[in-house]
Amino acid sequence: MLTGLLVVCVLTLSNYFQFDERGSPLPQQPAERAHASTHEQADLGGFDAQSRAEVARVDTAGKSLKDQLRVIWGRDFAANLQRMEESGIDLEAPITLRTWEEIREETLPHFTVQEKERKTLLTHYIDWPDSITSDYLVSLDPKLDRSLVDDSVLLAAEHVAAPTNREIVAEATMLVDLISIAKSSMIDSPYLALSLLLPPAPAVVRGGDMLYAGSGNAANWQFNYTIYAEDFPEIPKQKDLVRSLKKKRREEIKAFLSTLH
Repeated sequence: MLTGLLVVCVLTLSNYFQFDERGSPLPQQPAERAHASTHEQADLGGFDAQSRAEVARVDTAGKSLKDQLRVIWGRDFAANLQRMEESGIDLEAPITLRTWEEIREETLPHFTVQEKERKTLLTHYIDWPDSITSDYLVSLDPKLDRSLVDDSVLLAAEHVAAPTNREIVAEATMLVDLISIAKSSMIDSPYLALSLLLPPAPAVVRGGDMLYAGSGNAANWQFNYTIYAEDFPEIPKQKDLVRSLKKKRREEIKAFLSTLH
């Protein structure tokens, strides 16, 4: 079933990943405390489902953006208005705000994987040079006499690593697919933080290991989200598998190089 799901969901990341020393994507947004009240979220520019629905109920005919926001934001209007004015947005313009539901399809690229970024992830997780050099081998075995490394040694090292490299490529591909599936699910997640025009609301923090935090914007909405290991436990397991295979590859090459001492 998982294989079938992966075939259907060949998606990739639309936000650039940065990685820590363990190979985990670092969050792009600062995390804030969870479980804020509706009013607290509104102060920060965030909206719960009920507040988002207010956009659909506003009579936009002939109304300025300012008048529409006055109805939507209610008691938070004054605080948010100052931020809007500082941003340089024309509040007197007759802009028709669109509901999140109306622009949902437009946000799909933010929750899918583009080919360029998929390659970036695979390159990171596979962690193998385009071609082996003497510098690369010395980095694995500092005691190696560089003068002994010729083309035949480089070719032999490639041959030694080849079987494990094939395993790494297969498992890294599975890992990226799993991350992609998790990312695609966030568009309908209750933990998707939305903000109308203002900067994205703080991501909801629930504790546990955070795998990835992303953000984006479409039409008059901005959003961010966080992917947690507890919701997708197969991802850290797959990362551990890839990590162990890369360790195996290093040890195999080092064992080969020890024969040259």
